[in-house]
Amino acid sequence: MKWSATGWAPAIVAAVLGSGEISAQQPITVMATAHAIRIDGVLDDEAWKSATAPLNIRTESGEHIEWNYIPEYEFLDLPFKIRKGIVVPAGGYVMHRYRAEVNSATKRRVVGDASFRHGDFYDGRRTETSVGLRYRPSVHLSLQAGLSRNDVDLAAGGFSTNIWSARADVGITPEITINSFLQYDDVSRVAGLNTRFRWLVKPGNDLFVVVNLGRLHDEFDRWISAYERVTSKLQYTWRF
Repeated sequence: MKWSATGWAPAIVAAVLGSGEISAQQPITVMATAHAIRIDGVLDDEAWKSATAPLNIRTESGEHIEWNYIPEYEFLDLPFKIRKGIVVPAGGYVMHRYRAEVNSATKRRVVGDASFRHGDFYDGRRTETSVGLRYRPSVHLSLQAGLSRNDVDLAAGGFSTNIWSARADVGITPEITINSFLQYDDVSRVAGLNTRFRWLVKPGNDLFVVVNLGRLHDEFDRWISAYERVTSKLQYTWRF
């Protein structure tokens, strides 16, 4: 796979609105291209993607609003099965997508963010909505929750997907921390939990214990084990 990317900022002076409490940042455009070459040397597919942010506002308190226009091209030399019974025909696809994002300041105890994407998706349309919330009652605890939903409408049919996630970061002491991440999606129907324990014995010497658990929600409404893994690592630095 060969990637190339270029980025530039148009020569437009950033404007300051009102009394200076809100600033419009300089627009930025990024372009990327990708090519995949088969073992026999034949160009297998081709794609390019561009992204520009004509609206990009951040307040002095840290709130952020952004709007993007994202044109994209992708060529499929073979039909693509995206879902059971739904196949995207081979060919070239020019797609125009739009994205809006709002974030509150990360310094706050309660932080919220939301994004909305809509536009072309191969021979149809796709809408993605994401929301997230973080609560940090103290320097020792941070809790997060999020939801991402995709609604896809193609010529061969439509479908929707949902991903729920939650995260907890606990700092018992400056040397001992526990980080847990839980995610479930209604396509694989698997809920996965990743928990990492870290003990900083002393600078350069760390003990890690990682637990990965997966539970499958089957057609009989049961939660059965999909995987269970526990790994540990001791990192020791020898100084002389």
